[in-house]
Amino acid sequence: RRANLSPMRRPPSKRPHGSTPPGGGGKKPRRPTADVKLVEPGKVAPKRPRGSVKASHGVAPKRVKKEGGTLLSRIKEVFEESRFVTTEAIMRHLGKDKKEVVLVINKLAANDRIALHDDNGTTLYRWLPDDERKALRERKAKLKGLTTEEKLVYQEIEKAGTLGIGTREVKYVTKLKTGVPKMLERLQKRNLIKWVRTIEAKNKKIWMLRELEPSRDVQGGPWYEDGIFKQEIVDAIKIVCMKYLEEEKEVTCEDMTVKVNRSNVFNGTLSKEDVEYILKALVLDQKLEGYHKLVKSKVKREEGRKLEIKYVFHYRHRKGELLESPLNDIPCTVCPVADKCAPGNAVNPTECKYFAQWMDM
Repeated sequence: RRANLSPMRRPPSKRPHGSTPPGGGGKKPRRPTADVKLVEPGKVAPKRPRGSVKASHGVAPKRVKKEGGTLLSRIKEVFEESRFVTTEAIMRHLGKDKKEVVLVINKLAANDRIALHDDNGTTLYRWLPDDERKALRERKAKLKGLTTEEKLVYQEIEKAGTLGIGTREVKYVTKLKTGVPKMLERLQKRNLIKWVRTIEAKNKKIWMLRELEPSRDVQGGPWYEDGIFKQEIVDAIKIVCMKYLEEEKEVTCEDMTVKVNRSNVFNGTLSKEDVEYILKALVLDQKLEGYHKLVKSKVKREEGRKLEIKYVFHYRHRKGELLESPLNDIPCTVCPVADKCAPGNAVNPTECKYFAQWMDM
């Protein structure tokens, strides 16, 4: 038979873990350090607490913030000294050159940390508090997807506030010659703006933000609907005022406002100024008279309750006979919207039926 010339494999050693081979040969086991413990066979090594460091590996703990605070906190120190700061002021405080400071400023502006203001060609920076920063981010999210021109149109409508702005004025201030009507239509579809009619011109539309209510100068207050004066609303409120004065004899404007709003004669809530408008019209009608009355009331102050005496304006039924005057019959003297009456306006003497009836008398 041919002899097996392949070398014989040595059977695996059955030495226990950690023991040295016979005769002291081989490498000696590492001597454990004070912080490392050997784990017995069959047991799981205990987990090292999070954040701990092996001393044997020489890993250093995490570094603390540098002395003097982070870059963000150091920049905030500049704005604590002054509300508006310049680039040069930030450079002096940080001790960095202009190129590095500009990079930092751009990053802060992108994160809505600061706002930019122009002061006669000089750029100033203002630190934004949390509430302004939140509002700015909400505004950016609302205008997301708009073109630069559409954002410009929205900005001018926003500036107009409750007075609104017409399409022609938008074209003039934005200097956009074409495309403005389509931009307004798109902004309206996104529920960002709305149009309202004015009392000055029936067919004129003005634009304002969706969440705003038009001012009294635009729509004439609660006596108008779609730019049309509603005489029946004024007459109904006058009746409520006269009936209430029959019960109470004398009232203040505040008391009358509460009474009118509780009567539900008007679909909405009238302010004190609205009701005062009606009461003054009744005074001009010579149905009521107004007067100051001395009123005593106890007022709570820091040193205790004290008696306060002041004059309060009251209304009551007119006493005595009406004064005869040719001016009493002129409708303009008792008209609650006489200040809005002018040629070309929605309220004008040419189309006034009350003025026409008086002229025919």
